[in-house]
Amino acid sequence: MTCLLMVAGDALAQKKPLDLKILNHLSAGVGVGTTGVSFELATPCTNFIAFRTGINFMPKFSYKTDLDYTAHPDDPVRESRENVDIKAKIQMLDWKLLADVYPIPFTGFHVTGGFYLGTDFPFRAHNTKELAGVEPGEGIEIGSVFVRPDENGIARMNVATKQVRPYVGLGFGRAVPNRRVSFVFDIGAQLWGEPCLKTYSYDEHKWVKVGKGDVDDDDLNDAIDVIKKIVVYPVLNLRINFRAI
Repeated sequence: MTCLLMVAGDALAQKKPLDLKILNHLSAGVGVGTTGVSFELATPCTNFIAFRTGINFMPKFSYKTDLDYTAHPDDPVRESRENVDIKAKIQMLDWKLLADVYPIPFTGFHVTGGFYLGTDFPFRAHNTKELAGVEPGEGIEIGSVFVRPDENGIARMNVATKQVRPYVGLGFGRAVPNRRVSFVFDIGAQLWGEPCLKTYSYDEHKWVKVGKGDVDDDDLNDAIDVIKKIVVYPVLNLRINFRAI
């Protein structure tokens, strides 16, 4: 009996501890996609889950258009209709925290959930030249929205979204490679809610919402209609990961 107990004790002592693979590796990845360039770190939490965190930034991208406005809207004698060139740009910088869930752990297929935290003004626009017919301290009227430019004659309009944007998606590939390198493809969507157009009021010292009923410019009305419909932002991302630890 004593011998059996000794043999059993030796067998238990020699048995390897169960490897749950919780936070036992660390990988670094770089990717490109519709959210721009991404850098992230990832670590596993068992074979079924991996956590990812990192940043995305969009390289500078801009386009030009024009906009009608009314100068001196309160003075019937001096009132005039003018047109100004507008420069619009995308400005996105996000921090993200995501979890990849692998329903079949020996494959790279995963579903992802989490959130992005970033600027609430990802799309911005301003006039490229000083507004014609507007003296320092005066304002202009875009539709029925009164806008006072800054001291340089620049009026600003932004598209506003939620700063915290939930994310859902799926993909193929492992955030933490089983070997040294892995390639990952992800597709999903950031849930923005309903974006809106805002302009900065130097009288009220805050951003003021511009609605479709406030504007009589057809192009701007069309833009507001499009903006309100973009309640999700599509995310496509291709990434390469390197296991560091």
